[in-house]
Amino acid sequence: MDIFPPEYVSFSSRDRDQFLSQLGTFTSDERALFHRMCSAWQPLIPVERFVAQMPGDSGDVLRTSLSLMAKLWRSRVAVLITKPEGDDRTPVSIALTDERAPRYYELSLEELLDRFRAHVSLRLPLEAALQEEGLEIPEEFYTNITTVELTSLVAGDTSPPAICRISTPGGAHIMVPGSRLRSFPGFAIQRIRYDLTNSNLAAAVSRILHSSITELRQGITNKDPRFWFSLTGTVLSNRDALEAQRSIPVSRDFFVASEFLHAYVDGQLTNLRRKKELDTRIREDCKTVLTSIASRSEGYIGRDELEQLLDGFKEEYDEQFPQFRSRFLDTALTAPSRKVVGELVELTDGFFHRQSIYRFFIDELEQTARVYSETYRSMLSQHIRSGSREHRDVFFSREGLVTDIRDRLKLDNPRLFELLNSPDVVAEAIVIWAREQGPIKDVEELKRIMQRHFMPGTTQFYDLAVLFDLNLLELFDRSFRSLSPLRQIFYRLFGRHEALRNRFVEEASKATLPPKASREPSSAAKPPKQRDQRESVRPGRRNQAPGGGAASQSGRPAPPATSPAQQRDKAGTRPSPSKQYTRRDQDKAWDEFKKRIGD
Repeated sequence: MDIFPPEYVSFSSRDRDQFLSQLGTFTSDERALFHRMCSAWQPLIPVERFVAQMPGDSGDVLRTSLSLMAKLWRSRVAVLITKPEGDDRTPVSIALTDERAPRYYELSLEELLDRFRAHVSLRLPLEAALQEEGLEIPEEFYTNITTVELTSLVAGDTSPPAICRISTPGGAHIMVPGSRLRSFPGFAIQRIRYDLTNSNLAAAVSRILHSSITELRQGITNKDPRFWFSLTGTVLSNRDALEAQRSIPVSRDFFVASEFLHAYVDGQLTNLRRKKELDTRIREDCKTVLTSIASRSEGYIGRDELEQLLDGFKEEYDEQFPQFRSRFLDTALTAPSRKVVGELVELTDGFFHRQSIYRFFIDELEQTARVYSETYRSMLSQHIRSGSREHRDVFFSREGLVTDIRDRLKLDNPRLFELLNSPDVVAEAIVIWAREQGPIKDVEELKRIMQRHFMPGTTQFYDLAVLFDLNLLELFDRSFRSLSPLRQIFYRLFGRHEALRNRFVEEASKATLPPKASREPSSAAKPPKQRDQRESVRPGRRNQAPGGGAASQSGRPAPPATSPAQQRDKAGTRPSPSKQYTRRDQDKAWDEFKKRIGD
């Protein structure tokens, strides 16, 4: 916050002298120093540097400065800020303020509180005690708060006002600057400890507590809120008995400090209980929202839909709704240690529940493969019939086919496209799906499932043509068979069929396919029946293998879809890998994967 100079700083020397005369009686030396202070104005003027810059004996200058500051403080236009030094206090800085300005009262209260706390008697800054010292704070400059409200202020839930007037249950009023609010409970503890140094009072309190003086003095050295709540509660409930014992000098501050601390700790414990209850409620509501998302079609929810779902809790949480919303997003999207998937996975237009990712992935992969198979067969048939150069780059270059699939998929199925660009997410989703079926007993079985989608020993997808089962040679054979018999005979007679087919054999050989074991019907990871032969599966059926496919040899249900790569063992059509991974690379990748599923 910016601090501006008081109005009198800009006065002329004559007007400033007149201003001082209105405040009271000042010597010529004091007036001269006041003019110097105004010329040297800054929010806090360092006393030592100011005195050193003045002509004359520094001791005389300091004494005159202290005399001047005492008069200015009583006139409500300046505050001398000090610090403890031995048994005394040393002036540190000078604050010039407008007359009766809020800053004057804030700084004065801070200074008196520091003096009270440093004094051997540890006086509390009660409203009456401050008035005895000459500081009476106008009502418009302080905020009345209860000890319950104090708990929230001390916890930092809200910003404290500049000056707090704390009312205790017994009717006392404690004035505390907002800047010292958090440390004030500690001051109250200090005050109680100080009073209990009196052996007679300590003995009386010990008798009430049914403990020894030694146990009492050991107890007051710690900061356990339960101890202080019990101690202050006992003191207050036996106040009349303690005050009736004339041999025990008990100050009012002892009981006020006990009132304050008891109410404060009670509020703190209540606040902690409420926070715990709120935490439990938020946790349960987060689970409810996540369960709702998991039960939706495809286990997916759009951004706007999620906001609407969360907004349904606004009335219930009221001012705490932002906390609930933030907690939900943090809980849902944060992945556990050594994981990449939280409860929800964020895509561009919405969120997937992690339990539904693999089902969606494999279903969409299969459905898109069927659609694209017909799309590219039709395109290739048209190309063969017309002999045009259109789509030539797509069919006579494997890279061109993969690029065309990628561009087409980005428009046709953005969600699947994003998942294919997040292989780590899909890999972990496979593990999550597998765990739903029961304990993972055979890592090799899981490995075979992984190898249906990923290059051996990695979490790198096969290229899109392999994932969508788009084999160029098979596409050509199907497209050629769709031609009229006469055109087929014509192409065969003139060698066009053989020339084209050889070209596609060459391009098909560039593909890297999943290992044969992951595609064998007899393998442990045997795929279930085709999608059109099985019932539609929704995310809510978490514990059943989609389609009712046969269980694996280890007794686990089969994966939720057929392999995107059909079995190709015909002579001359099985492609060779385009990239080889060393055994060491594969072992390293699988060791890391085993760590994931072992958590």
